[in-house]
Amino acid sequence: MYRDLAMFENIEMVTDCLHATETKYRDTMIMSWTLYKEIITYTGDKFSDDFIRLVYKTLDEWGMNARAAELNKFEDFSQSIIENKYAIEFLYKYNIKQLGKNIYVKERLETLFSLLRLAAANKPPLVTFAKTMHFFLPELIVPIDRKFIVKYFTNNTTIPDGIEEQFQFFLDVEKEFSKFSNKVDLSQFVSINNRWNIKETKIMDNMIIGYTLLQDNANSRN
Repeated sequence: MYRDLAMFENIEMVTDCLHATETKYRDTMIMSWTLYKEIITYTGDKFSDDFIRLVYKTLDEWGMNARAAELNKFEDFSQSIIENKYAIEFLYKYNIKQLGKNIYVKERLETLFSLLRLAAANKPPLVTFAKTMHFFLPELIVPIDRKFIVKYFTNNTTIPDGIEEQFQFFLDVEKEFSKFSNKVDLSQFVSINNRWNIKETKIMDNMIIGYTLLQDNANSRN
């Protein structure tokens, strides 16, 4: 059983956590949020070489070629996205509030999870898939990482071994975010001028990052 997001239904809790993320997380990593803002505000063809290279560069900047992660080589990464263009475009019309309610969204995401070749062959695809899909579908997908999201929901940073198990974890987590987004109005926190709070999907990621930072800080004082 995964942890839920009930504690964040207190809007003051969300405010405190977002403040912690803004002031304590990657505060010196200007390139990370500069690239992210460029992606989210991009108005051109998302299947152009320019945009896919921007996504690839941002993933690398976000640590997807470090530790347990490794991206596929760019040529295969790019070709894989282009081959699945129509499946990705189909999801443009959906947002996170609809993710847990629409069977077609689940089916397309499952297809993409099985077909996209985003991570190196010997690496688990879960995190790379979630972050890449957030960049292409920022209204629909909350990014997932091991250190904050996986740890919050499971109390450890271990990713399931099998592909089917990884997709089920991805889906369960995204459904929990979907459920939460239908309960709590996060629109008050959206700001194009904020380094990270540009989309509600990223705000939900940010509140968990901030919560973890606050917990770690409290534990270090005890």
